[in-house]
Amino acid sequence: MIPFETYQIVNLMSSMWRGLWGFYGIADNAHKLGVVFNSIRMSCVLTLALKLKLETRAAVFNKYGRNLSVTNNGKIIAKFIGRPSFVRKKLNGSPNLDPLNRLEGLSRATFRSRAVFDLCCSLCGSTEKIQMHHVKHIKTLKVKGKLDY
Repeated sequence: MIPFETYQIVNLMSSMWRGLWGFYGIADNAHKLGVVFNSIRMSCVLTLALKLKLETRAAVFNKYGRNLSVTNNGKIIAKFIGRPSFVRKKLNGSPNLDPLNRLEGLSRATFRSRAVFDLCCSLCGSTEKIQMHHVKHIKTLKVKGKLDY
C-alpha cells in the first residue's frame, strides 16, 4: 500500500474495518472485535509511518490525530472511524427475550408467511390444522393455494 496516497490507505483500512464490524458486529461475542479493530488501526498507522518516513506511531497520531483524519485544504477527505462501543445493551423485561414469543412474532412478520398460512391444504383441501412443509418453493404457489407439481 506504500504507493497509494495517504487518504486511499486510510479509506481502505477503514472500509476493511467497517466490513468486518458490519458482518461480525451482531454476534454475541462482538466485544472480541476490539483486538481486530486495534490491529487494523495500528496496521494503518504503521503503513502511514512507513510511507511518510515517520519513526513512531506517535508521530503519525500527532500529524493526523486520534481518528487519522486526512485533510486537503481544510476539508476532511479520509477518516478512520472511531472505536465503536462493544458493550451490548440489555433488554430487561422485554418480551423478545423469550424465544417462543420471538418466533411467534417472526412468523407474523413477513407477508409471504402470513399469506401461506391462510390457505388450504394442497393435498386434501382442508382449512383446519394445517402444517406447512416446503415441498416446493413458496414462489411457485398459485393464487388458489395449490402448489405446482
